[in-house]
Amino acid sequence: MMKKFMKKAAVCTAALAVMWAAGAQTTFAGLDLNSSDGLLFTASTETPATLEHTNLYYATIGTQKGVAATEAPKLITCFPESLNVLSGGRIVQVNNGHGTAEYDRSTRTLTWKESIQDLFAVPRVKEAVSISPDGNWLCRFEKTSASRGDVILEEVRTRKTLVLVEGAEYSYSTLPVLWSPDGTVLVYEKNTLLYFIKPSEAFGTARNAEEFRKIGPGLISNVSWASEKMLVYIYHDLVYAIPTTELNIRSMYGDMLGIGKVQGRMISPFDGLKDRFWTNAQCTALVLVQNNRTLWYMELDGTDFDYATTLFSYPFVNVPGSAITFNVFWTPDIRTGPLKTEQLPIVWVEMLRGGQKESFVYKLAVDAEHSNTYFSALPVPACTSSPAMSPDGKTLAFMDEKSVHVYDLLRWKQIADFSGESIVCYTWLNKSELVIGGDETTRIWNLESGDSSVLFLSQPIQYGWNGETGDIIISNGSGNWKYNKDRNSWDAVSGSVARKASVQNVYYRVFLSESRNNTYTNAVYVRSLSGLSETRPLTELFTQKKVEKPKVALVIDAFDNADGLTKVLGVLDRYNLKVTFFLNGEFIRRFPNGVQEIVACGHECANMFNSVSSLTSNSYITDENYIRSGLARNEDEFFAVTGAELTLAWHAPLYKSTAEINRYAGNAGYRSIQPTVPVLDQGTLEETARYGVEYYTSARIIEIITARAREGGVIPVSLGVSTGTRTDYLYDSLDVLISAIQDSGYQIVKVSDL
Repeated sequence: MMKKFMKKAAVCTAALAVMWAAGAQTTFAGLDLNSSDGLLFTASTETPATLEHTNLYYATIGTQKGVAATEAPKLITCFPESLNVLSGGRIVQVNNGHGTAEYDRSTRTLTWKESIQDLFAVPRVKEAVSISPDGNWLCRFEKTSASRGDVILEEVRTRKTLVLVEGAEYSYSTLPVLWSPDGTVLVYEKNTLLYFIKPSEAFGTARNAEEFRKIGPGLISNVSWASEKMLVYIYHDLVYAIPTTELNIRSMYGDMLGIGKVQGRMISPFDGLKDRFWTNAQCTALVLVQNNRTLWYMELDGTDFDYATTLFSYPFVNVPGSAITFNVFWTPDIRTGPLKTEQLPIVWVEMLRGGQKESFVYKLAVDAEHSNTYFSALPVPACTSSPAMSPDGKTLAFMDEKSVHVYDLLRWKQIADFSGESIVCYTWLNKSELVIGGDETTRIWNLESGDSSVLFLSQPIQYGWNGETGDIIISNGSGNWKYNKDRNSWDAVSGSVARKASVQNVYYRVFLSESRNNTYTNAVYVRSLSGLSETRPLTELFTQKKVEKPKVALVIDAFDNADGLTKVLGVLDRYNLKVTFFLNGEFIRRFPNGVQEIVACGHECANMFNSVSSLTSNSYITDENYIRSGLARNEDEFFAVTGAELTLAWHAPLYKSTAEINRYAGNAGYRSIQPTVPVLDQGTLEETARYGVEYYTSARIIEIITARAREGGVIPVSLGVSTGTRTDYLYDSLDVLISAIQDSGYQIVKVSDL
């Protein structure tokens, strides 16, 4: 049987799974029935939220209660969409569309810890989970509404839980927590204040009250661990270094102590909503990325009156919003003098160009006097992603579709490479071993010896029954494997699949036919060949008719500002969604590369007139000629930039229009679009103070949208930064909005599909 693999690479993050309600369609194939009424078959599922892959199932035939299987079919392969290491490396955790499984290395047993009843559905998207570096603790969200959830601290061994934050704004990508490198301290954000907690004391009576564990105002982006011994905290423009020993003292005398020692002063205030920073282990050097665009390198001299010495500043991205992510890794100590060593930063940038993701890597170069400083490009294989530093900080791993590469950070030289099957994801087990999830196997690879050992099988390649022993056999590029029912895992064997697949034995014949459930493209049926003739579906799922979910259109409005564009494109790409962008003429003229990126990603583009001016203002004569001309000029400018045409849908800037204006646009061939809910994500705090109107946070907007959603509705999301002040932007919570819409029972489509 030929293998079938994903269409795009996965990024490995710790995750659990939740329901994903739209877009899944499963196809069954590869029926093989043995003489003992054992049936093997595969199910391949493609959803917006998961990688396309094939699973192998086992069922026993014995007709009862209107169905053919004696019990629910059992999933016997485990596809690794993401991997994590728990309990000091003893447990390898696997997350995919079915839920969460754990492989115990000591017993070689694979156990599903969390899964859904319908194993064929696979309609799930992974939630954000943050696991401590030692694998003994984890933080996760427990969703409480469409846009909010509690932040939970959980002990892996006992499953004890503690609510750290109630009603936090939900996210599928990040949690408002930060682990120390040794996992002994956790910093968390609660109501724009930062606190710390020691997990080892979290469930005991020795835990201090939260008020004595406060660090100060800020978001989780305001802190970074320089090392396991030092936390760095930025408040306004001051950089503080807080030794972990001081955290112990603060837990007893927090109301009497300051924040820590000032390490330096930045030239401008730090914006926790938009900026990120990294420091070296001594907190004497700092890399800052402002608004995902400008890269800074500064040296800190330990004073609060002089600004930090800026040795490098560069607008890193020439197309607004094209950088998806930044990561900074510090080299091991480099000796620069008889008594002096320093670390140099390596910056990994993931960009979106032409609808494709590319990675670029840069290393700081500096002379002995630190008078000439610049970032030089480092060679990196094409199409790489998912960089992760080894636990000892000496090497960096990253992956492409066919390999996992390991580089020496100091010399930037490849020291090991794993290949042999398509790579899905990986994670470090320890400083010399990685767990690698491939399209055929999940295994442990020792980068020093080059040896690897298979833990379990990811997908079936060639499979069947052993005609003599009745064992289930899979043959792939790594050898031949026998299924062990007791351990739900696989053992290496010498024999390959020799028996020819069969769809009939003495008592039954199996076949594929149509399904009444539109979740499946087909269904497995069993026909009795003895006694009374009858045909039954393998499970009742195949006869449960499901009504197609109602559709709503998610529209992205691009006025004259490109802030948020990359994040929006990245989220839509991750969920494999195509939506409609309404483009204003000012946006097209200012950001032609951004417009080309939208088109390259396959999204529908519609007309938002040629200017941002209000069409209902008395300042303009909005007759039919004016409307036709504004629409036509936008068409021409879009065509000049992209060589493509706008779809024939339009709305006025901020949806401010009249029936007469819409009639003019209709005469020009356009369909007028109105939102299901008003535009709420452009409101500012200044407008609230001046006019007394309500201010809507992103979480509140998501709640309103899900409450008012209806079939055929249009849900608007605005790009760009407001002219006034907002505490957050809806486009930053796009993944939460998408999930909330789907959880409400709707499927997201383009405007032209309504």
